Amino acid sequence: MEKEYEDILVTDRNGHVMFCDMSNAALFDLRYEDILNRNVLDLYENLTEEDSTVYQVLRTGKSVVDHEQILLTLKGNRIRQIGSTYPIIDNGTVTGAIEFSKYMYSEDSLKDLESYAGHRGYRQNNTIYCIEDLISGTASMDKLKYQMRKIAETESTVLISGETGSGKEIVAQSLHNLGRRFEGPFVSQNCAAIPESLLESLLFGTVKGSYTGALDKPGLFEAAAGGTLFLDEINSLSAESQIKLLKVIEEKRLRRLGDVKNIDIDVRIIVAMNENPLTSMREGQLRKDLYYRISMVQLNIPPLRERAGDIPLLLSYFVDFYNSNMPRKIKGFSRESLSILKEYRWPGNVRELRNLVEGLFNLAEGRTFTPADLPPLYRSGGTLSDLSDPSLSLNERLEEFEKKILMDTLKVYGGNSSRAAGKLGISKQNMYHKLNKYGLRK
Repeated sequence: MEKEYEDILVTDRNGHVMFCDMSNAALFDLRYEDILNRNVLDLYENLTEEDSTVYQVLRTGKSVVDHEQILLTLKGNRIRQIGSTYPIIDNGTVTGAIEFSKYMYSEDSLKDLESYAGHRGYRQNNTIYCIEDLISGTASMDKLKYQMRKIAETESTVLISGETGSGKEIVAQSLHNLGRRFEGPFVSQNCAAIPESLLESLLFGTVKGSYTGALDKPGLFEAAAGGTLFLDEINSLSAESQIKLLKVIEEKRLRRLGDVKNIDIDVRIIVAMNENPLTSMREGQLRKDLYYRISMVQLNIPPLRERAGDIPLLLSYFVDFYNSNMPRKIKGFSRESLSILKEYRWPGNVRELRNLVEGLFNLAEGRTFTPADLPPLYRSGGTLSDLSDPSLSLNERLEEFEKKILMDTLKVYGGNSSRAAGKLGISKQNMYHKLNKYGLRK
């Protein structure tokens, strides 16, 4: 039977470790044999007798179940532990304690992931984000993070919906790093970027001879074995491709292109789309049978315009970030400029906000960003009224005008760049070029 815990630790009546089955010993900067006979308090920097569930159980003789606490390891890693501790009683006397625990890793501990994974023999898991990267102080985002923690430990397929730039990949990586598949790989793919002719071979793999030049090569499902496969913009897939994807999700096995045998897969699947799933289904972009299969667990990321209270927090966060990564020392935004940005609609969401701050850092003159530092589009509240500013060159005015048209069209089509390109009468390649130019595409 699969274990519902990661580590077991048994102590004597004085809190000294008598037995341990600790899969995470490397993260504690201790060898397995070093843990034995040590006092449980010596395994952490911040654990005291008052905080320790082991000591609490030894004192009271009563169990402590599903207790959550933040612990600081000897390496300085900050981890969230959820544990249940029970007394060992002999003839009515408490003679020791046994603790079952599991760990959720924070941003700090991810810094040591590569060396830790090497010690355990795992590959680096390809993530850079965890739940602490979802900067927020609003009720809607607090609810989202609460839901994420609830579902992270399950194996159910998750559907994430949110506008372009709202942070769907951050949510997906955070779910992976919160869950029991943390040590496995996180593999991400934007389905809109896959040519239809290459889709099956990329996702499911190939065998030698299946077509000219084909080799025995695993697909993304196999590459994500033991971990998570994140498929973004699945509504951009053709109906035929959606049928193939549905079959793999349902059966948890696949057949490489040109092969005759099936391969079982062990992978958690997270999918995302930048449109409302129900709208996409009604418009025929998303097959109903696929939607019903992937919609058991849904997470919706609220757009930035609906959580204006997070804007000051995000601006402060990115100012600190770029102060650390650029030769600048910026205090922040003036009250007037902050007021302007709180009224702005942010069609590009958090990604647009980050790009704005980075751009301001490149051109910074003073130590505080004022309204005069903001691009005309933001000063005009997202309208074109200020684009006639005589201080702007013709090219600058045209670029601001073009950027506004792109953002408005993308908003109409829920961030779907392919549909927006069709509406504007330009190729997808030209659309991607313009989105990259204006920082509107990751």
